[in-house]
Amino acid sequence: MPLAARARGLLEAPPWNDRPYVLTLLAVEPPEGAPGGPHRLWLVVDAADVRDLDADWREPLLRHRLRRVGDEAIETTVATTDGVEALLDGVSRRSLEVRWEFCHAAALHDPSGRAERLAAAARRLPGGALERLVRPLYLQAVRALEALERAHAASIEASEAIAGGEAASALTRLACILEEGAHPTTDWLDAAARQTGLGRRIAPWLDTRSPATSEAVLAEVALALRSHFADREWLREPESYALRPPPRQ
Repeated sequence: MPLAARARGLLEAPPWNDRPYVLTLLAVEPPEGAPGGPHRLWLVVDAADVRDLDADWREPLLRHRLRRVGDEAIETTVATTDGVEALLDGVSRRSLEVRWEFCHAAALHDPSGRAERLAAAARRLPGGALERLVRPLYLQAVRALEALERAHAASIEASEAIAGGEAASALTRLACILEEGAHPTTDWLDAAARQTGLGRRIAPWLDTRSPATSEAVLAEVALALRSHFADREWLREPESYALRPPPRQ
């Protein structure tokens, strides 16, 4: 069944059929080249409008501010507006994933205009957050690529696979955050990163994870970061910076 028909069926079925005017229904658009999987929908409603629902819906939405339901074709996250706003205010890994989904969502039903406001919030990072997000990812990539070279030299395939995966995880998240201030869930991460400027430049390494090109990859990443953080010690001397003890609280 087409997504539009499934979405319409969701709105026309209990418990939502008697309150369509308070609902926002969004469809998340996957990045080009993403692996197949269920369509992702977000159904957003104010907490005040769920208090008269059955307990199966009311209790998780009031306590946890979201409930996820779905099948092999469609995964729907039902959330209260304040729950979504709380996620969009943060910069945790889950918050960044939600930010990405709201930045890449199309409104299927939005009589209140809530979708545009949430998308604007998703695109807005707190002051200083960009550096706090990309710095540990860059340092992680540096250490992982060093480990990749050592494991390759020692012919330890298991360690080489782990180090390559850790480096790829850090680099793809960094590429997405640097360009969009967010990144998608793990299953879409590689495809989304390859759509960014930095991701396109390091795509040959993502294809092979070759230790022979580790230095070139780091140079490419450092070049992209210098336009934002040219004078930062963690970018100039990542190895020594990573060994510094954390500041006292």
